[in-house]
Amino acid sequence: GGEELREALSQLPALKALDLGSNMFADAGAKALAPLFRKTTQLVALNFSQNSVGLLQLASLTLNGNSIEALGMKVLNIGDNQLKAEGMKHLAAELPKELGALNVARNKLGDEGLAELVKVLPTIQGLTTLHVGSNECSDAALKEFAEALPGLPGLQARASRASRACGLHAHLMHC
Repeated sequence: GGEELREALSQLPALKALDLGSNMFADAGAKALAPLFRKTTQLVALNFSQNSVGLLQLASLTLNGNSIEALGMKVLNIGDNQLKAEGMKHLAAELPKELGALNVARNKLGDEGLAELVKVLPTIQGLTTLHVGSNECSDAALKEFAEALPGLPGLQARASRASRACGLHAHLMHC
């Protein structure tokens, strides 16, 4: 489980990308992995999606001595977990300005969680990819989210190249 994986990965301090998605670690597995992120100082891409992990364990992964911001994380995929609004509040405070891709889809963020993300979006100028779908958000929250998007030049450039019917619009419609 998580402890064995932590031991193996701890032998790779120069690790830059780590894909631990779809392992169903749950909270116990995430807790076992958390100390790894104190030692890994060069990690710039992390996929921890589809692991049924809640707020406390996601926080222990991301806020464990080496914050996402301190690591200079460029790609963060924590979609399909149990982040919820409170988790998004903690995560939003850690998102680096140079983050290029963020997936927080299917995390039950609700209106409050989406609002926390909206607060920090203007500070993440490197963002080119953003997934927020299926988060149980109201039309009002989606409108506020959509109004924040023009302040992200990298995201706008990418969206303008994509199909207007399928690109970013599709992610908004599925929140």
